[in-house]
Amino acid sequence: MFVGAGAGAPSFLGIPGEFAGQVYSANEFLTRVNLMAATSSPTRHADHDRQERGGDRRRQHGDGLPAVAKRLGTPTVRCVYRRSEAEAPARIEELRHAKEEGIEFFFLHAPVEILVDGDGNVRGMKVQKMMLGEPDEKGRRKPIRSTSSSSWSATR
Repeated sequence: MFVGAGAGAPSFLGIPGEFAGQVYSANEFLTRVNLMAATSSPTRHADHDRQERGGDRRRQHGDGLPAVAKRLGTPTVRCVYRRSEAEAPARIEELRHAKEEGIEFFFLHAPVEILVDGDGNVRGMKVQKMMLGEPDEKGRRKPIRSTSSSSWSATR
């Protein structure tokens, strides 16, 4: 699972499961791809001791680099973003290209927990539906949690 909240300077979400061995920040993910010569995935590098233990799906929180995971051969890539598409900081063409490549976007959703099994392996993500409230100090409408939530399995 790639958590791309704050590419450049890692930003943590403060949710359960965030520090599981198969969860990577944007910087760690890109470092593994670019510098560690990961062939099909940064989590499958031969010299890496945190190898992915099954599953063919990745979730990404954030919207800047979802195509990287897709181009590495991940069949299903989901991008979860707590605001609407209009508020996404990505360029319009980035979003369009990602959609053309098959990335699934879940706007107005926020991760609330990364689900792990008894051995600490990532098995999914629990997300909560959001709605937009009043503008924040930057002028963007602030995401507010709604009452509904759902979970995604890493092996579905």
